[in-house]
Amino acid sequence: MVRDIKRYGNPACRERAIVQGPNCRFTVLTSSLIRMEYSENGSFEDRATQIVMNREFTVPKYEAAWNGGFLTITTEFLQLRYRGGVFAEDGLSIRTIIDPKTGESRLWRWGDESKDLGGTARTLDEVDGAIPLEHGMISRDGWTVIDDSSSMVIGEDGWVTLRGGVGLDFYFFGYGRRYQECIRDFYRLCGNTPLLPRWALGNWWSRYHRYTEEEYKKLMVRFQREQIPFSVAVIDMDWHLVDIQPKYGTGWTGYTWNRELFPDPPEFLAWLHKQGMKVTLNVHPADGVRAHEEAYPRMAEALGIDPASGTAVEFDVTDRAFLEAYFDVLHHPMEEDGVDFWWVDWQQGKKTRIPGLDPLWMLNHYHYLDSTRAGGAGNPNCMAVDIFPGADGCFKVWEDDGRTEADGEKDDRWAVTRLSLEWRPLTRFIICGVEGYRSAVPEMRSWELNFRNVEYEVPEVNVEGERIDAVVSYDEVRKNLTLELSGIPSVKNVEVRFGTAMEMASMDRADQAFEILNRAQISYDKKEAILEAVKKQKGDALLTIQSIEENTVLVGALAEILFSDGN
Repeated sequence: MVRDIKRYGNPACRERAIVQGPNCRFTVLTSSLIRMEYSENGSFEDRATQIVMNREFTVPKYEAAWNGGFLTITTEFLQLRYRGGVFAEDGLSIRTIIDPKTGESRLWRWGDESKDLGGTARTLDEVDGAIPLEHGMISRDGWTVIDDSSSMVIGEDGWVTLRGGVGLDFYFFGYGRRYQECIRDFYRLCGNTPLLPRWALGNWWSRYHRYTEEEYKKLMVRFQREQIPFSVAVIDMDWHLVDIQPKYGTGWTGYTWNRELFPDPPEFLAWLHKQGMKVTLNVHPADGVRAHEEAYPRMAEALGIDPASGTAVEFDVTDRAFLEAYFDVLHHPMEEDGVDFWWVDWQQGKKTRIPGLDPLWMLNHYHYLDSTRAGGAGNPNCMAVDIFPGADGCFKVWEDDGRTEADGEKDDRWAVTRLSLEWRPLTRFIICGVEGYRSAVPEMRSWELNFRNVEYEVPEVNVEGERIDAVVSYDEVRKNLTLELSGIPSVKNVEVRFGTAMEMASMDRADQAFEILNRAQISYDKKEAILEAVKKQKGDALLTIQSIEENTVLVGALAEILFSDGN
């Protein structure tokens, strides 16, 4: 498991941000974000928690003073007033400036409930219809509050433990209607959301059905024949043994393939991968590992149990040794056989041996950390690049090691990969070997290069001058040429060279523009306005686009489409 918790930020704030009094501590993280702590014994928490990973923010300008028995902290957007003692409605308030131009403000008092747009839900098990959501970050009242008082703390080794004492630990977000800034600082405080791999956004096939390997393969082939695309194959619980002897309990939990249904699991998983699919297996871990499992002897030995005894290995996510073996013995071998990730199907409640520690949170948290163990700080093993016809150009891909940047400035823990495109006289696409902090990226990386809106042509691919084979496919309908390059050392240069300048395919101008705009990092209202402009006269369209969007690369790509017939 990954234990370097500091890669996600520095949980300790800067001393200048702290305003401390009897049994209380306030931390001014930004001009709109204040941490509020109260402890009867005067002890406060500086470690990471289940919610908060980073408190190292640039300290904003603020004033703090005790006057007439009240502490007043004033920033550009907030004014906090605290009378002392246990936080209470009549003793702690914060006024938030909603609109600096008009002076509009809102007053929050301790205990006020946020009227926000909602957040998420812990689980959707047994849900049929609408359900209440937890609180979210976006509120028209201009403020929201996070209660971190009851969450566990995470040590520098990444292990979860109880807090040192009982107290109050709240974060007040007073961002008015600066919603994007609020979300940005929320991520900086709590950790960035991992980027979903592209395949996760496709269609997943999942059915609770006792498939055989042959039946499943036939179904996938039929989907392809019917042109129904799937990117993920979900294998429900019947992949493992479920009809077990009563002395072992139920077959709900299992880690041994049912070879009557799947006689050769590695071959089956490899076949699904060849169809362009990722594979996830359903797992209900609550019953631990019983003596009938293939992995039982190794699991028992790892936890000091005599395998001959047949004593079940109980599931205990709070036991560090169990969690290590849970991954090393049960999951990693099957991942080596081809399982890409796990459908953790936990339906056994919120209790563990540690009061307040949710087993589902532990499973999700450590499964994610374990998924990054291959290196590259969680950066992807496969990169997909969309390449559109047009002018030459180059850009850099920056990848960090997962640490939060102090003061928002780049440090030396960055890896840089340069990509360049030459369209004429011969089309070449070059991937330069990674430079800088190479530990931030996987040693081996695959590439999916999608040449959009082009005529079919097979290129030559060279790695450091040595020719390699690439998987080439062509979509006749969308006129897209795709190259798949597998297992390329990240430090080596890759050149994709065509024999001529590639020709732009004959497609509707609006369809070509949509392909580009669909991937552009601009607002949807801009995309709609530009797409409408493309459908107009060429000259007027280009002027309109230039008035809407300043990005010269995007405008240049759209201009190539507008004038693709040479006029």
